[in-house]
Amino acid sequence: MLGLPWVLLPLLALAFLRATPERPRPALFCDSVASELRAGATLGQAMGAAAIAVENCRLEALYRSGATAREMGLAAAEEFDDIGKELTLTVEAASRSGAASADLFEEIGSLALAQLEIAREVRVASAPARATVVVFGAAPTIFLAHRLSSGGLATLLATSTQRSVTLVGIGLFLAGLLAVLALVVRAR
Repeated sequence: MLGLPWVLLPLLALAFLRATPERPRPALFCDSVASELRAGATLGQAMGAAAIAVENCRLEALYRSGATAREMGLAAAEEFDDIGKELTLTVEAASRSGAASADLFEEIGSLALAQLEIAREVRVASAPARATVVVFGAAPTIFLAHRLSSGGLATLLATSTQRSVTLVGIGLFLAGLLAVLALVVRAR
């Protein structure tokens, strides 16, 4: 009975893995840059104000140290890797041409919001699959590990019939794990 919490804790950790939603920081950053650009700020000032608005310490420190717009754009691309390529291209194009890029930043913000919404939908849609993995994958593994550590596996393998059924069960279990792995790889 004392081993039960140690069996349940990994199951709970697996069940709540990635249960916390992501924050829309890239979208807020891009919308803030677009607003600042429309208000008449330079690209560097707009990115600095946006860094302060989304509480990004690295970008804020770069802004306060007097970094160029291109340097801040590269740092923002690293910070917000899901829209990093778009940010880099937009900042470089705006730095080279001096063209107004508020609309581009607004579009990138919309793209970031769409990506966030898709991630939420995937998380909601995959919740039953994650629960199934916990029940059919993690629970038997943890049970067998607990039995091995407590020495209770010998009773499961006492007769030849039990051994053959155990081998069939292990084979089915491994086939199930391979099927789950194939589904996960295919989903990505």
